[in-house]
Amino acid sequence: MTANDAGSTDTNLAYVIVRDFTVNLNFPEINKGDVNWPSIYTKAMRLIDADLRREVWDDIRVPSTALKTGASAPDFAQLQDNGSGSIGVFTWMFDGNSTLEQVFFNVQIPHGWLQGGDIEPHVHWTPTADPGGALNVVWQLEYVWVNQLGAIGNTTIIEAIIGIDSGDEMDHLRSDFANIDGTGKTFSSMLMCRLFRDPAHGSDNYTNDAAFLEFDFHFKKTVLGSLNEDPI
Repeated sequence: MTANDAGSTDTNLAYVIVRDFTVNLNFPEINKGDVNWPSIYTKAMRLIDADLRREVWDDIRVPSTALKTGASAPDFAQLQDNGSGSIGVFTWMFDGNSTLEQVFFNVQIPHGWLQGGDIEPHVHWTPTADPGGALNVVWQLEYVWVNQLGAIGNTTIIEAIIGIDSGDEMDHLRSDFANIDGTGKTFSSMLMCRLFRDPAHGSDNYTNDAAFLEFDFHFKKTVLGSLNEDPI
């Protein structure tokens, strides 16, 4: 490009395409854009205009294949097959009869997280047999959340109770835990977690297996990432 180019879009919003001043790059760029297009500055970091920094939701995902087991591990067993004896698909089966079963995982808070905001943990799962009536399943999460260079303190245990009923067998359900307060936490902080189900819990009266599908944390973000590589 040898000169600036200007015009209007089919929505009659003006735009200007200008030469970028980043050394040795000379990328053309949208300086003022069409609907929902930000002003972009191609230097070491591309910045999105503050008036377009909308809060949006994303997930930190923990699939079944990312879980680690130790003592009191749930069975890794078939969930479904093709109806004609295929190998099928497998996942972790959390006992509802007599044995506390548990899995472990860690996550790192991403750079795009709206720093200081709550995170919302929940577990996706399915009942493996018809409840036959109104019953409850209780999932429990033990966790500790620590910043870089922070001291790892005591853990906290929270629980998610969900009601199920006749006909819920093999339905994709979601059990929501209380939000975890992110005050004082930074991106690249770590959560170390233990997810478990204890049939001895007074509110858990579904005696069949609860099949794990995925665990995740909902969180809000406003940018694609952080302006700094490190939080400190």
